[in-house]
Amino acid sequence: MNKKIIFILSGLLVVIILAIFFYQKPINLTTIEDINEASQKAKTGDKRAIKFLIRNLENANTDIQKEAYNSITKIGKPAVPLLLKLLENKDPALQDYGAGLLGGIKDKETVPVLIKNLFSPDFKHKYVLCWALGEISDTSAIIPLISLYPKEKEDTQKYILRSIVKIGKPAIPFLLNNLESNDLNLQKLSILSLGQIRGKDLVPPLLKIVNEKNIEYVVLALGDLADPEGIDFLVKSLKHPVWQVRQKSAQSLTRFTDTRILPPLRAALNDEVVAVREWAAKAIECISEEKCKYKNGKGELVFPDSLYR
Repeated sequence: MNKKIIFILSGLLVVIILAIFFYQKPINLTTIEDINEASQKAKTGDKRAIKFLIRNLENANTDIQKEAYNSITKIGKPAVPLLLKLLENKDPALQDYGAGLLGGIKDKETVPVLIKNLFSPDFKHKYVLCWALGEISDTSAIIPLISLYPKEKEDTQKYILRSIVKIGKPAIPFLLNNLESNDLNLQKLSILSLGQIRGKDLVPPLLKIVNEKNIEYVVLALGDLADPEGIDFLVKSLKHPVWQVRQKSAQSLTRFTDTRILPPLRAALNDEVVAVREWAAKAIECISEEKCKYKNGKGELVFPDSLYR
């Protein structure tokens, strides 16, 4: 065989061996420079480089982990097929990485798969999927997220609420439809979401459905809306027999500037519950822009903690 050909083949063999070593390099030996090099190759669609970055999501070195995670996010769409496969992995940590990265990449074409996994018993941490759907904010996720809410625990419910709020105003008609639901969980989600989305003309439908079971959520939503139309109800609720309702009403009144609210708030400084007195003082400070003392649990007159601390 021609010596020149042998030399060329030998060189190619060396390149192949080095490439194999690089991509199969034990993750405990990976350096930031390795991650940066793989990131550059991955941007061109090099699947081996993307796989290398994904492997290093499990690196014991947290700096390497973060660099790999950030690199995959920046790669974007070329990484999506391999990330979708992570959702099928039996390891919950890898499932979470897959869902989290898909949320960071924000590819709307991945939404159907994310929704499918919402209802899969094989996907352990549903809150990560909910977070990802919120980041992508595609309207097709509204109904699945709402329907999942009553079935999940509080930690996942918080992420569902967050995601519905991120999707925003397109969710309002669906939420209004659920205000009169017999399921208190669906009512809670709808009431709190409507408050945080802050659309127009939402006070009347909230006051229409208020009852003793959902009143705490309604007073919080009225505070989030900060619509003057809700002031009278909040002031009235300062005298509610349940102290948690009185406290949340005072809390919500911190969102307003109408000085006519001050007399009922000053009356609330004499409430039998410390938390109500403290929030009344905070509301007075927010509205009057003057310091206000309240009586703490020891009977001492003190200033409330700042809302902005």
